[in-house]
Amino acid sequence: MSTLRFIRLIVSLIVFVLFAYLASRHQHFVTPERAEKVSLNDTASVAAIAETHPKDARELALELPDTLLPFCRGLKTRKEVALSFDACPTSGKNQFNRAIANILLETKTPATVFLSGRWVEQDTAATRLLASDSLIELGNHSYTHPHLTHITLGKMRKELERTQKIIADLTGQRPFLFRAPYGEVNDTLINVARELGLATVQFDVESGDPDTTFTAQRLIKWVTEKSRNGSIVIMHINNRGWHTAQALPTIIQFLRDRGYILVKVSALMKQVSEELLPGALAHSDVHRGKDVPNRK
Repeated sequence: MSTLRFIRLIVSLIVFVLFAYLASRHQHFVTPERAEKVSLNDTASVAAIAETHPKDARELALELPDTLLPFCRGLKTRKEVALSFDACPTSGKNQFNRAIANILLETKTPATVFLSGRWVEQDTAATRLLASDSLIELGNHSYTHPHLTHITLGKMRKELERTQKIIADLTGQRPFLFRAPYGEVNDTLINVARELGLATVQFDVESGDPDTTFTAQRLIKWVTEKSRNGSIVIMHINNRGWHTAQALPTIIQFLRDRGYILVKVSALMKQVSEELLPGALAHSDVHRGKDVPNRK
């Protein structure tokens, strides 16, 4: 074989390997440009994006007894942690921290994202992006992000119903998980959510990421120290989390190094629904409003 032919062969192999690598990096994530091309009226496209929730997960979540709602934590007996993110409506044009989504998917980390209906309307491309991968589970976070326990029953229902319709029409997914804004719940709200096919979810580890004084290192320290078996961590994906993207890779790696399996919230609920072991739940040690970095 001549030197020229040998060089051509080597160059061809390098190009092939580079192409394969780039393809593997991009096949897992839909670009915003591609997502924008999906029409609300294009049912075939919406169906292609939609990831149907496992029937057993939905049914088991909705069968949780009222005493376990709001669902704040999974089983103490299982070394699992759920990372969750809220997308609240905020002012400004850029309301989506794309870096957080990239980190979750590049590290193959399951997560649950609770979407405000108004946020969805303001950033349909980001919503389709989140809905396009089965690692991400979508939940309802009301429409305008009000203090739901301070409004009328009719307005409360409308907040949840409107968001359900917006998410379903856009992505083909109909959430079965709901998180109340500000961590404010009462029996009326839980019952309204139930009637709409939603199980109310809260958290036991409040990350503190909306606090502008929290550095990435402080955020890492807080989340890693507070997380326990069955914990649900709350963070933000709408640029309300000031240093979340910087802290997230270390948080994920730390928890995995400690032997935790990172799962969706529905996976924690599924375990509770299936086992319901007496004394296994840790809901009694959840103290929202105490020992938390902020209440924003």
